[in-house]
Amino acid sequence: MSVIGRLRSWVSPGLPAADDAVERAVTRSLASTAIQMTKVVAALAPLTAVLWVALLWTRSDHGRLLLWLALVTCTAIALSSIAGSHDGGTRSARRVTGRLGNALVAAGIGWGSIGIIAMPTEPTWRALVGMMLVATMAANAIFSAAVARMFWSFQIPVAVLGALPFLLHGEAIDWAVASIVLYTVPFTAVLARVNRATGERAAYFAALSQRTAEELRTVNLRLAHEASHDPLTGIPNRQAFGLRLARAVSDHTGAVAVLFMDLDRFKHINDQFGHETGDRALSIAAGRILSRLRPNDVLARFGGDEFTALIEGPESLDDVEHIARRILAAFDEPIHIDGRPHDVGVSIGVAMSPDPIPAAELLRNADAALYEAKHAGRGNYRVYGA
Repeated sequence: MSVIGRLRSWVSPGLPAADDAVERAVTRSLASTAIQMTKVVAALAPLTAVLWVALLWTRSDHGRLLLWLALVTCTAIALSSIAGSHDGGTRSARRVTGRLGNALVAAGIGWGSIGIIAMPTEPTWRALVGMMLVATMAANAIFSAAVARMFWSFQIPVAVLGALPFLLHGEAIDWAVASIVLYTVPFTAVLARVNRATGERAAYFAALSQRTAEELRTVNLRLAHEASHDPLTGIPNRQAFGLRLARAVSDHTGAVAVLFMDLDRFKHINDQFGHETGDRALSIAAGRILSRLRPNDVLARFGGDEFTALIEGPESLDDVEHIARRILAAFDEPIHIDGRPHDVGVSIGVAMSPDPIPAAELLRNADAALYEAKHAGRGNYRVYGA
């Protein structure tokens, strides 16, 4: 590989392929970094210019120095104002960095014009001005490296205007200073590229880590949902119902009732039309039962064609019986699957506890009431202990 090729590979990010979301996050991060650093540098620019004015006060025309100070201060105020309009969004970053690029041209003209406006007469002090320009360009390679347009918008005006008065003087030391100022352009370009590559790597891995964390959070939520819900009907499963029932009983916030339900004539559907039709019938039945419950009630698939419902805080047993009758009425019409009607009913066992009792006991009571309901002829409900 050639020297140029090695240099190019050294300063390039060499990042793995990423999707558009990661690339947008990297771009937004780099732009935000450049904007934030511009705020800092713009805030320090007037103070830095004041120090240079104080240093050159006895060697240059006072009025011209003050004119240069005013020019630098105005450009710093403009930069701070533009950078402050960034709200953190991708579109805002793109808009603000574009405006900052234009404003940095003016800032570069301001900083680079010190030699034109107030160049000292002594060669040693002129060389000091040249070193100030070199230091300014080096600093720019750090604070605006993240966005190439911002880097070049400032660097070119500083270099061209800064070198011009030295070239016009024609003395050896002036030519040397001018060459150093101009040489700083490619030197700081490499420095800026290295800084930008480092920033791109950091932003890339930060964006990748954030996306990975979001994906893991999504997967964990999905797994938690799948672990606590029935995959066929989408309602809570037996384990989730048991936990919710135990919590409701232990809270002692009021009466608790359980409805234990079993579908009537469901086995006939499975045996004659297959499990796929049976699964669809289960889903439709779960939807009908859920539509008859109150918003805060919990319906779960207990297993097979059995469902349980948790009724928290009923005012009386009549309220619970009213819900049971509503569920029975939901199956007055047959379930239609692929245009074929299927006569499915439901039997319900009701158990209510106005006082705290173990959750397992309440569930057993509801199961016992269900057995009585099915023994009485199906398609009805029974209350435990009634």
